[in-house]
Amino acid sequence: SSGLVAGETIGTVTITASGGTGAGDPAGSYALVPSAATGGSFVPSNYNIVYANGTLVVGAGSQAITFGAIANRVYGDGPVTLAATATSGLPVTYTVASGPATVSGSTVTIVGAGTTTLTAKQGGDSNYNAAPDVTQTLTVNPPVPVINSATTASATVGEAFNYQIIASDPSASFAATNLPAGLTLNQVSGVISGVPTTAGTKQVSIVASNSGGNSPTFTLALTVNPRPLTVTLQGSVAKVYDGTDAAFVRAANYQLGGLLPNDSITIAKS
Repeated sequence: SSGLVAGETIGTVTITASGGTGAGDPAGSYALVPSAATGGSFVPSNYNIVYANGTLVVGAGSQAITFGAIANRVYGDGPVTLAATATSGLPVTYTVASGPATVSGSTVTIVGAGTTTLTAKQGGDSNYNAAPDVTQTLTVNPPVPVINSATTASATVGEAFNYQIIASDPSASFAATNLPAGLTLNQVSGVISGVPTTAGTKQVSIVASNSGGNSPTFTLALTVNPRPLTVTLQGSVAKVYDGTDAAFVRAANYQLGGLLPNDSITIAKS
């Protein structure tokens, strides 16, 4: 107010917002119409009161989205329901930014193993500005692998051996314990190979692993058979009768089959 004299004061002025109804009115511009100045120390009859209208501008409010972390899933699980909220109370929408999933409304359908990035959005309205987008990650692990190879295998001492571990997930890695001497496992390809050196049967424990976890332990009964060895006497042995039963056989009279390199054999008389 202006024009008051001698320190007089006005107690109250009634202001009406044209076009609004009160709290909760939408954002926008409203005409403010003052009237009925009263109270205080001034004497209304001493003044020619002129009321000047004003404008109230109500701007759009800000809002934020709360979008909590999503628990990991396993491929084959059912749909995932999202539950983000906006401080404005307005509905939140979702999109798939990347990854093996689709979204309809608030329901995510998993279409493969991997990592999916989901974005929560709220675009605002006449009262609220758009909220900043919020993203969350949905990690879908493959099922735990299952080994379905043959449960028995046989090898022979000194001969090359190959055994392929077969798992439900081709990308699984492998571990094995209690392999026969001379054999090793390729942890990536799942091939057990080598040249066994000792006969016998081993119960080999095998596990396949992926990002979903470890398979149940698979037992392979792996038998390493002895290597066949033949000793053949060839040619004839000459002896002049001397009244004894002794005869001499030279090394050249023997042919050995199946003897491993660096091994030797001793033939003793009997």
